Amino acid sequence: MNTHKLIVIVCALTIVTPIASAKKKGPLELLHEKVEHLEIQISHLSNEVDSLENMLLTLRLDMSEKMYNLLHSYNELKESQEELSKRIDKTAPSIQIVGSLCSGLALARDGAKYGYVDSDGQMIIAAQFEKAYDFRFGCAIVKLNDKYGVINTSGQLVIPCIYREIKTYNPNNNVSNLYIVKADNDLWGVVAPGKVIQDYIYTGINHIDDSNISECIKDGKKGILDEKGELITPIKYRYVSEKSNGTVELRDFDGYSIFIDRSGKKLK
Repeated sequence: MNTHKLIVIVCALTIVTPIASAKKKGPLELLHEKVEHLEIQISHLSNEVDSLENMLLTLRLDMSEKMYNLLHSYNELKESQEELSKRIDKTAPSIQIVGSLCSGLALARDGAKYGYVDSDGQMIIAAQFEKAYDFRFGCAIVKLNDKYGVINTSGQLVIPCIYREIKTYNPNNNVSNLYIVKADNDLWGVVAPGKVIQDYIYTGINHIDDSNISECIKDGKKGILDEKGELITPIKYRYVSEKSNGTVELRDFDGYSIFIDRSGKKLK
């Protein structure tokens, strides 16, 4: 055998030997690895379950507190209505109290029309509305000639009855007297006494619970309005999701998310 052939054989043996000597894993070793992998997955799932249980507990406590507060408020309003109804019966038997005493006035019905009486049962704002609601923060939503608007405690229209639908911008703290309205073009906007904050260009505007912000929807995309009804994010997000930790997630169509707190401040 010449030197050249010997070198080739040695090189071949050098390459093949490590491969041949590599020990293959047996069935028991493979099974053991699978078991370890499953144990890790189970551990992760257990942590997620614990987290969900904590979230549910927090939610139950929060709902219990809200139910208690609502029941307490209901009982107080019922007592107030009963007392006021006794006074009404003596002065104007045809008038029926149907709301609570707020801002010194209570919603009352006389026949098919609604107005407002004071704490003495005297009709202060004539029963002229087709539908009306309790005063909140000095204003009340009313319906006149099949359209909605807002009056103040003097009975003056501070937002004209020109809208198909109307709702308070922040049901919990509407101190700015902002309202979400639906115009004749079937789109939504935001108005306040004497001015339009957001023009009627949105297919939907929804207040986010326990916050000062609202989501707005236009052309299938979403954005955020702050407590003053001003747009504070681009209208480019696929969905807006409330989180249990008090934050709000905004995710765009590429799957990228940002987080804001319930005041609208962007979080890092």
